[in-house]
Amino acid sequence: MDSEKKAPEIRFEGYSEPWEQQKYVNVAPLQRGFDLPHSAMKDGIYPVVMSNGVLYHHNEYMAKNPGVVTGRSGTIGKVHYIEHDYWPHNTSLWVTDFMGNHPKFIYYLLLKLDLLRFGTGSGVPTLNRNDVHDTLCYIPSSVDEQIIISDFLSSVDDTIALKKQQYEKTINIKKAMLEKMFPKNGADAPEIRFEGYSKAWTKYSFFDTVAKTIDFRGRTPRKLGMDWSESGYIALSALNVKNGYIDFSAEPNFGSEELYQRWMTGNELRKGQVLFTTEAPMGNVAQVPDNRKYILSQRTIAFNFKEDIWLSA
Repeated sequence: MDSEKKAPEIRFEGYSEPWEQQKYVNVAPLQRGFDLPHSAMKDGIYPVVMSNGVLYHHNEYMAKNPGVVTGRSGTIGKVHYIEHDYWPHNTSLWVTDFMGNHPKFIYYLLLKLDLLRFGTGSGVPTLNRNDVHDTLCYIPSSVDEQIIISDFLSSVDDTIALKKQQYEKTINIKKAMLEKMFPKNGADAPEIRFEGYSKAWTKYSFFDTVAKTIDFRGRTPRKLGMDWSESGYIALSALNVKNGYIDFSAEPNFGSEELYQRWMTGNELRKGQVLFTTEAPMGNVAQVPDNRKYILSQRTIAFNFKEDIWLSA
């Protein structure tokens, strides 16, 4: 949506009126939160909403629900929707008057405004509410349309939350299985085994199992007289090698065909090789997911393992 197009591309059935352009101050003005002594927190039923969310509670409230709150100082850009009476802390900005608009719609509107871009200061980031107030935004004049949009986006949020819960449960199951499917200190067999396997495990030092270590620490495109590209072969690094998988959404670097050939020739990666990050963050492990061509970054190493050990195990 922009100044030339005053209606969204996708509309719910029954809504066709163009959205109105207004300054945000005329839609849902923000006010700075209130001081609260640290000693008064942690005790009570009312949430104290600070710059990075609800951290404490208090026995009194300063604002009636529902509320839309965002960080003013320190952590900015996060927007919180509060469904209980609450205390907006002085590190936050909160909506004082929804001007007849649907509160949940204002929450999503603030999310869309991307408040991080209004941050100022070279030290502690600060959000200037006047900058937000002067921003032009579009809003449907029909509160019913605001409600139906908010209900739809809320259902998406609920789905995301459910998927996250399922993900966390699966991660916990994996952690538990890692504990029980590998021998504990002093044992020669794990607690849980698949049917048909009963032999004791053979003890090796880690590097007894490694046939080759591929390690490019210190190598950079500039040292090869080149640079990263906007597209091409993905560089696997500490940015996208996560604990157990490759995160392809982590804005990786890319290398051209020429860079790939000069960097990786003779050390090409293949599916199943184990990757280990050496810094920032250190210690994440994943496997090369397929046989596509990848560039191995300087902050990640790869291991080739001795096949005879695994085949005889």
